[in-house]
Amino acid sequence: MSGVLGTNAYKNYFDNPVSYRQGGITASMPAGSLVGALSSSFLADKFSRRTTIQIAAIIWILGAILQTSSNGVALLVVGRIVAGFSIGIASSVVPVYQAEIAPKEIRGRVVSLQQWAITWGILIQYFIQYGSSFADGGPKAPNQGTAAFRIPWAIQMVPGFILFFGMFFLPLSPRWLASKDRYQEAVQVLAHLHGGGDVNHPKVLAEWQEIEEALRFEREEAVSSFKALVEPRILKRVLLGMSIQMWSQLCGMNIMMYYSECTMEHVSGYLLMLGSCVHHGSFPDWQPAPNRLNPIYHQRSAHTSRHPLPRQIRPSPSPPNRFFRHDGLAFHLRRRSGRIWSTKSWHRP
Repeated sequence: MSGVLGTNAYKNYFDNPVSYRQGGITASMPAGSLVGALSSSFLADKFSRRTTIQIAAIIWILGAILQTSSNGVALLVVGRIVAGFSIGIASSVVPVYQAEIAPKEIRGRVVSLQQWAITWGILIQYFIQYGSSFADGGPKAPNQGTAAFRIPWAIQMVPGFILFFGMFFLPLSPRWLASKDRYQEAVQVLAHLHGGGDVNHPKVLAEWQEIEEALRFEREEAVSSFKALVEPRILKRVLLGMSIQMWSQLCGMNIMMYYSECTMEHVSGYLLMLGSCVHHGSFPDWQPAPNRLNPIYHQRSAHTSRHPLPRQIRPSPSPPNRFFRHDGLAFHLRRRSGRIWSTKSWHRP
């Protein structure tokens, strides 16, 4: 969304939405994500993790179609709600699926890689929006056509198709299979994942024993409602997860993601959108430090990145000076290295 906000194509077609109207358009996707995240566990338990991810991919494609074909703000909002519903499902189920099929030695790195891939997707989409902004005379052309925003919105369907068809080549979750009493299939999947096809491999037997014990405990405790989230033995973990998610938003990451072009509006020419692309430069989300030190590292880096911000958003002379441009670049690079999303991978057991 952010990459098209500065184009005349978007402003002219949607009647230059500002203030609450633009805020409503932007917030419609997180609203859909909330509903999707709340419904993800029911879908994943009923249809399997793999099938649920494929469902999310289909919903994402539908949302991209609605956004691309939007003839006004109303349809655009509907398309973003639908796409957000998909994001809520995928962002909740994908880490669970990864954790259930990955060897425990690399489980944290696999989930961190998924978080890293998200920022790479954002970066690539920003450059696609930057290239599309030159359609029909460029972003400052008075009568720029709608291709400037329809092209990047349509390209969103491509990763949805890749995800949908790519999931056919991945196995069902052995834990889900076991929960449905499909024990033989679960053991076969574990053998292919961890034992080279040998069902008697020590790692396969150890993983199967862990799954059996976990399922036995869940059935004995009959843990199947949201009430379990406030029980003393799990409440601290729930609060930890909620606080990490909360601070990952309150650090300002999403504001910069959705409105980075607005915060850099004083940078002249096409550096405006290029600056938005630089903002989404991505770094690995894991460091060779102990798990408890990683969030401290990210928090310190994010705090350091705030110092150039007042200089970025203050009114600047035209054309802006070289220091202003370089300072903005440094801010965005440092800020991306200070992300909190990386801590989501290790607080999950």
